[in-house]
Amino acid sequence: MNPGLAQILTIAHSTDVAEIEHVQCTESVDVSCHHSVDTWKAVGFGLPVGDPALPGMLEQYTRVFEDAVRLMADCCRLELDDDVRFEYELGTCTKDVDLGWYHLPKGSLGGCYLKYVGTAAGTPRVEMHLEWQMTPYTDPHWEIQACYITKIDGDPCIYSKHYIFPKPGTDFSSPAAFASVGMTITGMPALNAIRAVVDASAGIVTSADLPLRAFAGRFRSR
Repeated sequence: MNPGLAQILTIAHSTDVAEIEHVQCTESVDVSCHHSVDTWKAVGFGLPVGDPALPGMLEQYTRVFEDAVRLMADCCRLELDDDVRFEYELGTCTKDVDLGWYHLPKGSLGGCYLKYVGTAAGTPRVEMHLEWQMTPYTDPHWEIQACYITKIDGDPCIYSKHYIFPKPGTDFSSPAAFASVGMTITGMPALNAIRAVVDASAGIVTSADLPLRAFAGRFRSR
């Protein structure tokens, strides 16, 4: 989903734009439903915000999102400068927070706003933002929108939100049931692309090379 389909949706929206100045894709999510202790330890959630290792940990384990920036630039035939810049803002827990499966002491990292910024001739052109919140009790605090957001500045400008809702009647009585929605949207773009990948010419292809129909879901048989 991200990196992946989120950026393809952003690029699809650029079809309406005559001249692009800036493209931004944002993931704005409450991550407390993702019960992966190892993941959040790796990126430093729960460590004191003043820990000097924290920015490096966040960058090391989120650098994969540079791919999102380069994919969008490739789709727009934009040649980026060599380096994709990492920027961050940290949310400090304003009180002790016990999620049951993870503990966030007061003063520790409880949320973050990360940016991967692609520049051309020194000017920011293509960006991937990650707005992650483990708890709302942080300073600063972000209003999580629980969706993927496309923002294109140009002529005309585009603003779009992509929401994902569970199937009606879904039982969310367990964390595993809730997480299954995330696992579905993570896996299906790859599964739905199999036919197009098989049909493609030999060599390496990316989502930028595949037709949009590669991501078409299947109707339920009766």
